[in-house]
Amino acid sequence: MTKNKQLFIIGTLIVLAFLSGRFIGATKGMPSDGMDHNAMISNTMSHASSSMNHANHPHIQVTEGRANPEVELDAIKDSKGGYNLHIITKNFSFTPQDAGKAAVQNTGHAHVFVNGAKIARAYGEWFYVGADALATGLNVITVSLNANEHSMWVAKNGDEIEASVEVDK
Repeated sequence: MTKNKQLFIIGTLIVLAFLSGRFIGATKGMPSDGMDHNAMISNTMSHASSSMNHANHPHIQVTEGRANPEVELDAIKDSKGGYNLHIITKNFSFTPQDAGKAAVQNTGHAHVFVNGAKIARAYGEWFYVGADALATGLNVITVSLNANEHSMWVAKNGDEIEASVEVDK
């Protein structure tokens, strides 16, 4: 295989990964994935009666003696469309290098939902939600904190650890 053909294949795979929403930057302080951000609503923890459908992921409870992770979510309108999400965590570390491995207390990644449908994972504090992921009108973006093996973290009292923000398209 020629070098040009190899470069073409690698470039095509990178473009496809980016377009599919799987290419999520983990650089701290940088928007990373292509999601939309606008209004700001902070919510440290929602109750288990949340409208999100997390049935595909089991829950994992924070152990005694550990502080509950917390998450807040800001959505900032992007000048090119969509929103830049700022995922602000406390007592939690993003560990993209450990995705798919065993759960470790207070570490992992976030799952990003728009109107109840999971659209992507976030591996850092910034994530871009593109306008194409939003319906016309009011939308609810939710971010849950998840362990490396994708279980959703729940507080010691059983509340799911997530935050939501409403944005308008």
